[in-house]
Amino acid sequence: MNDQGESIVASLCPAPNQKNLLAISPMEVVALAMIVMATAVRVWSIRTLGRHFTFEVTILPNHRVISSGPYTYVRHPGYTCTNSIILGTLLVVSLNPTGYLKACGVTETSSILKWLDRLWDVWLVYVCKRLAERGWVEDANLKKTLGK
Repeated sequence: MNDQGESIVASLCPAPNQKNLLAISPMEVVALAMIVMATAVRVWSIRTLGRHFTFEVTILPNHRVISSGPYTYVRHPGYTCTNSIILGTLLVVSLNPTGYLKACGVTETSSILKWLDRLWDVWLVYVCKRLAERGWVEDANLKKTLGK
């Protein structure tokens, strides 16, 4: 590898822990499986909603409560799956000892990066909380408008 290539590798992985760099932990396998399955169910839930799927909390004309597909089992599968994807991402990236941030020592080389990593974790937990609250708002709107 030439000097430029080594420089790029060093900037992407400043303090590589060679022992962990290419290891795949059981946590990663579980987290990646969770991400893939949650993504598939999220797509299924969006397709099941059809015209009722929007990015905003709204009641459409001739709105009805969907109770087929994944909605047979979970009230808000889209939010549940999004939260599962976020949790899986946290497990793979931030909380995993063999993940990129830890194996390459990214957060160990800079206190700012370490602080940003923790801030990112807190932000993702906040997003999960807000998604749960959004489900409660949707339920209240449906009950108020449709009685269900």
